[in-house]
Amino acid sequence: MIAGTSTGGILGLGLSLPDPHNPKRPKYTAKEVLDFYVNPKFSKRIFQVPQPPKTCNTGKIDLTDIKFDGEFYTLQFPDLPKSKLLSDPRIAGLQLSIDDESTSFSAHVLGAKIVKLKRKNNALQISSDFEIIRQQVQPKYSAEGIEGVLKERFGNLRLSQLLPIEVFATSFNTSKMKHQLWSKFHAERRIAPDIPVWQAARASSAAPTYFPAFDISQEEFIDGGVCMNNPTLELIFQALRMGYRREDLFCVSLGTGEFLKPLASTKHFGTVHWAKSIFNTACFGSSSQVDSGVKTMLEEEQYVRIQVDLSEEISLDSGDLKNISKLEKIAADAIQKNAEKFNKIHSILKKVGKCY
Repeated sequence: MIAGTSTGGILGLGLSLPDPHNPKRPKYTAKEVLDFYVNPKFSKRIFQVPQPPKTCNTGKIDLTDIKFDGEFYTLQFPDLPKSKLLSDPRIAGLQLSIDDESTSFSAHVLGAKIVKLKRKNNALQISSDFEIIRQQVQPKYSAEGIEGVLKERFGNLRLSQLLPIEVFATSFNTSKMKHQLWSKFHAERRIAPDIPVWQAARASSAAPTYFPAFDISQEEFIDGGVCMNNPTLELIFQALRMGYRREDLFCVSLGTGEFLKPLASTKHFGTVHWAKSIFNTACFGSSSQVDSGVKTMLEEEQYVRIQVDLSEEISLDSGDLKNISKLEKIAADAIQKNAEKFNKIHSILKKVGKCY
């Protein structure tokens, strides 16, 4: 059985796709699934900055076009209005005051004033300060990139069509405020919808602030890391519910690395300070709690946990070759350091004799 959260959900689902030419074998090898991460062509497509709408009507002022050239947003008007207020929530809470008589312009986004404005014929140029603020009120990346890649890699296959090993991908239902498991087991028994595999991967990896929430049957789902960053305990619960005996379980838990830098004094943290830290704080806290819980449920020889302490923080969206190489080096060192654990895992899987 495999359980994964966010990137782990993508990996688990990727390893569980059947080969169309031999449905009893997986479609992708581990190396091919890894290529999803180390090949820069995928990260460039996944991490796409959303483009502003081409046109919109605020109800007060018409815009014929909006463009962003990396430095300035250009707002094109059919006729530049006089002494009016442009306000549209689709442009990240922008309010723009225009006064032709005094040739003065001012722009505010969520109360923060932007002073770099240029006028050019019937267009106004707003500086990239606007983009910085846009990132505070909208997801950093668009959904189109990651959804396109997931559709390409997973195709139209549904959860019920996965290999006969159990795989669980986690997410969090913000419409019902409860955790959600996507799996072949749940889909076959109609405990959860039998959705396309790519949708389960998308729902599991909709990391807050990075990607928009994902809609399934008029309900919204976000990254499972907010509730089950480490899904090991849930996997054990699922195995017990499916009838397996606790004494027959052997569990391997793989972390993705953690940078355990203590937070600065949080006494005076407000909304902005906590907004930057709360996701990681919740993830690390829940992971350590799960690790402790599993150790009390299983005997020492039944459980292997492999986690890497990072010497620096590496952003979730750091997909350039330099960072990928750095992570590969960290992983290679971790494999050497944990050679005894990996030998134990290998010997037990070999003994079971049911590895794909």
